[in-house]
Amino acid sequence: MNQASRLAEILRIMEEVENSSLSVSRYLKEKDAPFGYVQYYTYKKALRERGVEGLYDQRSKGNHLKFTKEIRDFVKVLLKGDILSFKGIHCAIHACPLFTASGHRERQSQKYR
Repeated sequence: MNQASRLAEILRIMEEVENSSLSVSRYLKEKDAPFGYVQYYTYKKALRERGVEGLYDQRSKGNHLKFTKEIRDFVKVLLKGDILSFKGIHCAIHACPLFTASGHRERQSQKYR
């Protein structure tokens, strides 16, 4: 489905819901709409705040990215393969003093002297 037909379908269904005597959730269930109650109100808010432009799918632009910079950098390290073990990942997240970022055990010579 291209953007224009997707947009036309969303607008058509929203208009039908508004003109229906059924509640929003009942209408969407009975008519087997391609989106649910929550998405309906998300579309309604986007339409109210940004007009028709707000209904365009913009996920490909990265607008829905929920990663912080730190998490994004951590994922990049994981994908490069620098962290190999479960313990390494766990300790990288929780800042364990016993392991390096690559999961190798650090020497604790000072502790045992």
